[in-house]
Amino acid sequence: MKTVRMYKGNRIDRAYEQPLDELAQKFKGHEAWANVKAGWPLDRGIALFLGDRESNGGLDVAYDMNDYAAIRKAIRDGLSEEDWK
Repeated sequence: MKTVRMYKGNRIDRAYEQPLDELAQKFKGHEAWANVKAGWPLDRGIALFLGDRESNGGLDVAYDMNDYAAIRKAIRDGLSEEDWK
């Protein structure tokens, strides 16, 4: 299972490994997914999802920008054609 290092609350002392295969499911549960389906760019939705508070369903994390392509791919690959309807 592939993971990416994320930092809860943008704190280096709260680092953890996030499994990439879980990201799409979590993203679909956040308001950002509805916004993307309504016309927002996917990258804008992902940014909202990653930075939003946990109480809103976001991850509230920082991450290494070098890992963004893997995060985006994991979310995109986890969205089926049915999800887009």
